[in-house]
Amino acid sequence: MISGISRHRRSIILLFVIALASCSKHEPVPPPIVNVNPSPQKNYVVTIHIDDTTSGISDVQVVKSYGISNIEECSPLDYTRSLGGSYQRPIKELSSQFNNTDTHVFTTDISADYFLNENYYGMKNCKWQPQLIVFRFNRYRVKYAALLDNNDFSTPKKFQFECQILSENKISGISETCKNLSGSNFEKYNHYFTLTININIVH
Repeated sequence: MISGISRHRRSIILLFVIALASCSKHEPVPPPIVNVNPSPQKNYVVTIHIDDTTSGISDVQVVKSYGISNIEECSPLDYTRSLGGSYQRPIKELSSQFNNTDTHVFTTDISADYFLNENYYGMKNCKWQPQLIVFRFNRYRVKYAALLDNNDFSTPKKFQFECQILSENKISGISETCKNLSGSNFEKYNHYFTLTININIVH
């Protein structure tokens, strides 16, 4: 029994040594040197509409995340990352503010071809594309966020947000976002508000 355990341990040690030796033969895949497209052609206007009678929106920001869609065709495996090798998946993020046309509508732009598609590793051109858009905003001191992936870019997208209780800074009660005082002497609470996002191509 003891000799069997010893053989098992020796086998594990041997495999570990072989794995270390195989890793030492490989160099890490260098990150690509990414260049900005000087004349992007695929430009879009992103419009956010707050479907509510009162706005109270502030600090609207957008984070646009870009990735390579064909990484397995244009990049070699990196065997320093795992035993079987894996692909580096570089991500580029851009942050910008929205322009508000009124208290309910906010606009910004995004270029699908913001980065140049280039051959970084002598294989194929790596194709950059937007992968995720994150919208962040405050409403009466409550923070909200909405996420769009690249499958949602072609059609309007609606998000329904539940009105949040202001627990920050030890504030209690319902956010002003959720109050509707019209037509009654009593406060009525609207439990949700809706945010609609449209992305339209610029011709």
